[in-house]
Amino acid sequence: MNGGNLPIGGINTWAVGVVRYSARTVDWTMEEMASMDRRTRKILAMNDCLHTRSNFGRLYLPRKEGGRGLIETEECVRKQRKPLYGYPKESTEWMLQAAMKEKKKTFRTKKGG
Repeated sequence: MNGGNLPIGGINTWAVGVVRYSARTVDWTMEEMASMDRRTRKILAMNDCLHTRSNFGRLYLPRKEGGRGLIETEECVRKQRKPLYGYPKESTEWMLQAAMKEKKKTFRTKKGG
């Protein structure tokens, strides 16, 4: 089995796809996303697709740059949330602008400042 092709491609297609789909609705914490990445690396190591002492930073590099091409959970969630939050901020529709102002007021009140 070629460690770079089969497991990484499957993970990027199926597992990361589930995270990507839910990224807009589920409020993943940084710790949860890091935990998902750790568990993924652990499963890869248990199935002899990744050595436990290998450079896991290279695991997330694109294949064109000499890496294995695994999509990092945190980066995937960030890419999915950016358009979701960026559109209302940049929109000129009065209703979206009013919703953003209301959201900012609510956030400040909850935060205490």
